[in-house]
Amino acid sequence: MVEIIIILLLVIIIIIMTVGLLRSSTKIGFYEDWITIFKKNTNSIYEEMKTIDERGSFEADDEVGVIFKSLRDLIGELNKYIIGETKDEIK
Repeated sequence: MVEIIIILLLVIIIIIMTVGLLRSSTKIGFYEDWITIFKKNTNSIYEEMKTIDERGSFEADDEVGVIFKSLRDLIGELNKYIIGETKDEIK
């Protein structure tokens, strides 16, 4: 009788742990996809910024250049946290 109760408890615990692991796996997959999309979007934005500023006139301008460089550095920092790139790799 005691053995049956212990076995039932272990089975219930295993089922609960399996459901928790499946939910966690689903969440991890969702966040991995989100991070990938986010990284593609930030890189796309950076490439568009570089296309708009082909001659370097925005980057060289005092007021606009500060914002341009801040955005570039922000994208570099985001990439560093997402995949461990350094800021130099995005320049």
